[in-house]
Formats: sequence, structure tokens, C-alpha cells
Amino acid sequence: MSENCHAGHRDRLKKKFLKNGAEVMEKHEILELMLFYSIPRRDTNPIAHELLNKFGSISSLIDAPTEILRQEGISENTIVYLKMIPELCRLYMGERAEKSAELFDLASAVKIISAKFIGRTEEAVVLMLLNSARVRLFCEIVSYGTVSSCEMYSRKMMELAISNKATYAVVAHNHPSGSLMPSKDDIVATNKLIKSFAMVGVQLEDHLIISDKGYFSLKESGFLGSF
Repeated sequence: MSENCHAGHRDRLKKKFLKNGAEVMEKHEILELMLFYSIPRRDTNPIAHELLNKFGSISSLIDAPTEILRQEGISENTIVYLKMIPELCRLYMGERAEKSAELFDLASAVKIISAKFIGRTEEAVVLMLLNSARVRLFCEIVSYGTVSSCEMYSRKMMELAISNKATYAVVAHNHPSGSLMPSKDDIVATNKLIKSFAMVGVQLEDHLIISDKGYFSLKESGFLGSF
């Protein structure tokens, strides 16, 4: 493919995206378009086809460990670019959620917290703290774990609650497996947190489990009775 023809193809694909969005594009076209920006001087069409054949989907490619990507001969520029995508999605969705009302309600809490888990393949724990007027004071990931478990660091949460002068807390963790049902360990950990928060004058409002399928509220489910 000549340089002019190559440039013309890129221009056409860009215009197609800008006019109609990604929904009307084939998966290989989306990946090809993405790769324009990390591989500026090569035909990315065959590269996109090859990567989709190897990894099966764009999300699997992005989620693949860095070392696996290197072993496939993918450049550092492209690896950094791919790994930025879920990070930017979290930032984008988080900032959009931040525009919502500061006062706590379950729907807004789920929206804000869910953004923290976009693209994560391991479990993590988010702590949201509220003041007496239920205005959000803090909402960040406080612990990371493996794909199957994540220890809830109650001491760190208590310190954050005290330093933020919180009155209420919401704890959430993700299930990368997709399951929304709480495990026995989830329930035991939550009961411990209720007691720990109470020692510093903080009420645990809810414990949420988040996955690609939605969310599960331990408070709403009645698993632990009234918090």
C-alpha cells in the first residue's frame, strides 16, 4: 500500500468513526483505528487482525499482562497506549460521576464506586466516607488483592474515617468473576467492619459488591439485617 493510499485509508476510517461512532465499525476496524496513534507509520489493518486472532477480543488484548504483550512483539508505545485505556475510562466515568449530587443515596454511590473498578482484573476495596449531612468526604480504593480475594484493612479504614471526621461509611469491593453473591468471608469481614467503625463513632451504611453484571447491596438484601 502506497503512502498516499495508506494515509487516505486512515482518513476514511477516522471520518467513519467521527460520523457514526464505533457501533457501526467492525472490531478489527476499531482496533486498527486505535493503533493509528501508537503505530503511525505502518499499516495497522493486518496487525489488528493478527492481535484479535491471538487474543480473541479488544478487551482481552488490553487486559493481557504486560509481559505477554511484550512476548508477542508489541512495542512499548503500544503497550502503554493500551494500558492507558482502562485508566482513562475510570478517570472519565469517575469525573462524570463526581458531577452528580454530593448527598448520599444508593444509586449515586453505585455510580461513583463502579467507576473505580472499570477494567480491573483483580479485586480491590473502595471506601466512601460521608459527614453527618451525608455529604461525600472521601471515595478511593484502599486495598488491592488477588483475583479471588482482597483483605479488608480495617485499621486503615478507621484512620481514614477519623482523619476525615466521617459519620457514615460505605464499603465496596469488586468480583472480577462476575458473581454478585457475597461469600461467607464477605459477611464475616463486614460484621467486623461494623464493629470497628462503631468504635470510632462511624456507622457502616452499606457493603456493596460490584461486577460487570451490576451490584449487590448487603443492606438491601437483608443478609446482615439493619445496619
